[in-house]
Amino acid sequence: MKRFRLSQKGEWIINELSMLSGKWLGRSRGVLPLLRALRELGEPAAILQLLDLLFDSDEAIAQETAITVRELLKAVPMGFYPMLDERLRRGGSYRPAQERWNLLDVEALRIISGRPDAILLLELASSHGNGHVRETALGLLDQKVKSGEEIPFILLRLDDWVEVVSTWAEDAILERLVESNRPAFLRCLPLVMRLSARSRARASAVLGRVVAFFQEDISALAIAAMEIEDGGARHYGLSLAWRIAMRKGEEAQRALIETATKSKNPAVRLVAALWLTKTGVTPALTRSYLADLLRDRVINVRYVALSWCVVHEPQSFREELRAALLDSNASLRSLAQFYLPRLEPMDVRGFYRDMVAAGDSAFLTPALGGLGETGKAEDATLVFPLLEGGKISVRKAALAALARLAPGSHLELFVRALQDRSPGVSKQARIVLESRVGEIGDERLEAIIKSDTYPHVRRQTLVLINRLPKWKKLPLLIQVGGNPDDSLQPLASVFLQVCLLTYNRTHFLQPTQSEVARLRAAFETNEERLEYRIRQELKGLVEIIV
Repeated sequence: MKRFRLSQKGEWIINELSMLSGKWLGRSRGVLPLLRALRELGEPAAILQLLDLLFDSDEAIAQETAITVRELLKAVPMGFYPMLDERLRRGGSYRPAQERWNLLDVEALRIISGRPDAILLLELASSHGNGHVRETALGLLDQKVKSGEEIPFILLRLDDWVEVVSTWAEDAILERLVESNRPAFLRCLPLVMRLSARSRARASAVLGRVVAFFQEDISALAIAAMEIEDGGARHYGLSLAWRIAMRKGEEAQRALIETATKSKNPAVRLVAALWLTKTGVTPALTRSYLADLLRDRVINVRYVALSWCVVHEPQSFREELRAALLDSNASLRSLAQFYLPRLEPMDVRGFYRDMVAAGDSAFLTPALGGLGETGKAEDATLVFPLLEGGKISVRKAALAALARLAPGSHLELFVRALQDRSPGVSKQARIVLESRVGEIGDERLEAIIKSDTYPHVRRQTLVLINRLPKWKKLPLLIQVGGNPDDSLQPLASVFLQVCLLTYNRTHFLQPTQSEVARLRAAFETNEERLEYRIRQELKGLVEIIV
């Protein structure tokens, strides 16, 4: 929906155009640069604001507007065409009102159909709110344009509630269902998906013919679907192709999977992995692609492939399971930790202890993750030496492992890691400490955030402060939020806003006298420097608390 909202700059340009609309002398000198600026801005929402200028009496303005609208139309994804159609039928923009567009009639449309920009005008007029105008525009579009660029606008009319318009659209689409138009129809795949969800269009047999036309060449359909940015439309196109491949047999399935597994898009490769795990695909076909899928850099692809291995042929993939014990992803490690001991005698915990003790830098990070998942409290002694110095990734993994091996212990160690010079280590320590913020206490957190330390340490500390109970964190957030020179002031203001918005959820928690005193002192000191809305909310809060 944001595609049909103007930015602040776009709004300014439209306002300038509106102010120039009442002028006559020298108007084009002001309007033409603004239209070019809109074109460079590339916001499709401006189309709805420019409809009247397409019919401007100044030919130069009308032509420049047509060029601008044509360029902006290219920026509208095909899946958004139904939304554009609806907005055009409503009359475009209300501010400024598009009077010429709304008053467009059949006779005027026939006259302008001879203009150089007639094709654009007919395409837009096929979505006009007047059914007679839509019918005339569609008829002229059908007669004048056979290049394929008109196909999206004709497809839209399959969902028209005026029967004569939808019938004409059906005939026009059937006429264009030829091989030379296949690329143009494939570009409309997201639009066809959207129309399939609409009752009137779905009831049309012609839409079914379009889908069948897609499926006549599943290779072209799959390639077109893979290039679509819209994830839903991409999945829709690939599903259509796979449905036919399943009917045709293994050769068609192999060709489709071959294309999908070579895609640079990880979402497409994941779809290919899921296809290979479906009922109806032969194990031989699945096995032929497993080696590549198990090495894929995307975690979900590897997980799907390894899941098939452990369910269908675990004995044949022991080596892959052993390798998965040291995968960077915890989900893949968990598969190996569960299934491998059921296939052969193995002490998973001992394996990870040995790997951590060996200190091989290539496997140390996943080994620490595995030890944290399978180890016991006494294994923490292996982790301590890895908390200081060394690679950042190893230190982060050591902190996470220690938190799992000895939960509730080593608070000082984690607080010290919170103040580490590495942003990654500090963040990992903050994640561990979020559940133990009460043990640290507000006074110590206040001392850290007020100290002359690294900016990332203060930021992580502020996040921890926000986890404190309401009456303990409010004074600290006010102190940071009331300091405009503090880089953390915007984040503190956000935390304050959320706290005040959710106040009623914890209204039953009453502050102690010392907490009231601290809150009032912090507010009185920083009142004038707080954002207006926060200041007013806090003022009311301070007045009512006991």
